[in-house]
Amino acid sequence: MKAALPSHPRLFEIREDADGILAVMFYGQIDITTAPALLKQLYASLGPRKSPSGVVVDFKHVSRFDDYGAMVVLQLLRILKLSQKQLDIVNISPDHQKTISLVDFGQPDCRIKSRRSQNLIIQLGESTIDILRGGGFFVEFIGAMVVSIGRVMKRP
Repeated sequence: MKAALPSHPRLFEIREDADGILAVMFYGQIDITTAPALLKQLYASLGPRKSPSGVVVDFKHVSRFDDYGAMVVLQLLRILKLSQKQLDIVNISPDHQKTISLVDFGQPDCRIKSRRSQNLIIQLGESTIDILRGGGFFVEFIGAMVVSIGRVMKRP
C-alpha cells in the first residue's frame, strides 16, 4: 500500500525580471517526500516557454535538502533547457552546499553563493583563503621559470 504524499501548497515561488532572469525561491523541505510533488508543480508552472537568460535558485527558506532535492535542481535546468553556467544558487547553507556539490551538472562551474556567517573574524578568514587560493599556482609558475632559466644558463 502506497503512503500518501503530504500536500505542499507552497513549495516554490517563481519570478522573472526584465532581463529574462528567472528567480526560483524554494520553501521548506526539498527531499524524497516532496520531490515528486515539487517536480510535478515545476513542470506545470514552467511548461513550454522561452528559455530564460539565467536562473537564480534561492535556498534561503529551505529547511531540509537531500539528494532528491539536488535532482530537482538538475531537473529545473533540464526543464528550462539551460546549462550550469546559467545557474546561480544563493543563500545555501554549508550542509546543503555539500549535498549539491555531489551533483554532476555536466559542467565544472556552478556559481554557489553560501550564507555568510555573521562572525567578522570568520568572514575575514574566508575572504583571505579565497584570495590566496590561486597563489599556489603562481608560486609553482615562478619556480618552474627559475628552474628553466637556471638550466638554460648552465648549458647555453
